[in-house]
Amino acid sequence: MVCRGEVLSTVSQGPLADVSLIDFMRWSLLLFIGGLAGCVTMLLLLGRIKILGILRDKRTGALSPARIQSLVVTLAGAAAYLSMAITEKSGTLPDPPDWLIASLGGSQALFLGAKALSTWRKTTLGTGT
Repeated sequence: MVCRGEVLSTVSQGPLADVSLIDFMRWSLLLFIGGLAGCVTMLLLLGRIKILGILRDKRTGALSPARIQSLVVTLAGAAAYLSMAITEKSGTLPDPPDWLIASLGGSQALFLGAKALSTWRKTTLGTGT
C-alpha cells in the first residue's frame, strides 16, 4: 500500500517535475491550435474547403471591393493583436485597443452596407450593380 506522501514524492522526482501546470496548458493549447491549423490547411489543399471565388460577388462574378477590404482589415487586425499578445509579458492576453475594435467594426459596417445597398438595388431597381 502506497501512502500519499510517497506518490507525491515519486511524481515530483519524475521527468515532469520541472513542468508547471501553466507551461503544460500553454503547450497543450499550442499543440491543439497547431493541429487545428494543420487540419484546415490539409482540407484546403485537398479541396474539401472551397475558397475559389470567395472574394467575388455571387451575382456578377466581379471582385467585390467590400469583401477585399473586409479581408484585409481582418487580417491586419489579427496580425496586430497577435504581435501584441506575443510581446505581452504579464502572461495574460492584452485587451484589444479601441482602434482595433473601431476598425473591425467599421470594416464590417462597410461590408454590410455594401451588401444591403446591392440587395436593395436588386429588389427595387431590378439591377445587381
